Amino acid sequence: MNENGVLIKTAQGAFQGEYFQNPESVAVFSGHIEDHNPIDLSGSGKLQGFQFHIYDNCGGTCLASGKFKVNATPDWTRDLLDQRGAFRSIVDRTIPLLGQSADEMIFHPETTQHRFGAGPSPHLSVPRDPKATVPTVGPFHVDRDAPGLRHAACALLGIGCN
Repeated sequence: MNENGVLIKTAQGAFQGEYFQNPESVAVFSGHIEDHNPIDLSGSGKLQGFQFHIYDNCGGTCLASGKFKVNATPDWTRDLLDQRGAFRSIVDRTIPLLGQSADEMIFHPETTQHRFGAGPSPHLSVPRDPKATVPTVGPFHVDRDAPGLRHAACALLGIGCN
């Protein structure tokens, strides 16, 4: 797992990975669907030092999703992602008087958003919890594309996701 998403390397080259669920192994845990056959991957490249637990594909609208973990505080994690080139789209930036972003208000409550690439685009949500300690654990997913009109149509309406 790196800044380009999940890559599968073979003798024939590198290929984009996409998680799919086995319908016979799916169960509901804590209000969300989780596959009994999750995949655990170590981060590389700009996500070196991160661990990823993949167990979903956003109902088919993303390539992979689950939780990430890094041995750092949330503030250090945000700084590290920024230093490594993560970006925040216009909807990911904190609105000064509100103290949160539009994305945070609609999709990812109490987190800051950090994305990589133009597509596939890994998207990590770092918790804002002031009491959070080491390690930082938060949700992530790998979008098929970067934020824009097509991405918004997929996220909001489920249109044009594939």
